[in-house]
Amino acid sequence: MTLTRQEIILGIIRAREREVTEWNAPSELTQYALAEAVGSPRPRVSITMKQLTDKGLVVRVLRHVPNSRARRMVYVSPTHPTIRPEEIVGGNPKQLTADVERLKRRVSELEDSIQVLKNNIK
Repeated sequence: MTLTRQEIILGIIRAREREVTEWNAPSELTQYALAEAVGSPRPRVSITMKQLTDKGLVVRVLRHVPNSRARRMVYVSPTHPTIRPEEIVGGNPKQLTADVERLKRRVSELEDSIQVLKNNIK
């Protein structure tokens, strides 16, 4: 089974976003680094990131990354605990707040379902 570019990028983001704080993020979450990791040209990854952003699977925020003087755009999941809706780049803060709350409720529902399934297996 071959993973799609979107699946690979989401896997990288999920694996590295634990290192994201309110101020810093690993450079691996920048568009340039994601393009290198996937082995695709940066313009192609740009299109993929737009698709993932439009689907609500990732959001863009500004964070300090190592070896950079200015904050850079990085990608994280919309439910990341350090993300505040007003700092998401390219979105309506009120709508984003509602979307984040909806996603958090959905994640909670899924976690409850997983726990029920685990209990049924035992």
